[in-house]
Amino acid sequence: MSQSQTNKQILVRLMLERGEITASDVAHISNSNQYFVELEALGISDNRWHTRDNGTKCKMRFIKNRQKALKFLNAYKVAEAIDEYVSEVQNVRV
Repeated sequence: MSQSQTNKQILVRLMLERGEITASDVAHISNSNQYFVELEALGISDNRWHTRDNGTKCKMRFIKNRQKALKFLNAYKVAEAIDEYVSEVQNVRV
């Protein structure tokens, strides 16, 4: 599984858990905005501008379509299971 897919899964899980997140909440994901844009293009997430108490503005990211988000995560679970099975089968010698 690619790092891009893994990062998008992390972002979707965090948005489902927390409701809203910003790019600064996920500083451990390099250039997270690119993944947010991809999730928005898939119709999974959306954003809104927010002004913090100190006057700075940031984009809050959130799940737009919970059903799509859950399908997205489940699709990767299935793909991971298939990859695992294929790896096991490739290691079997007849």
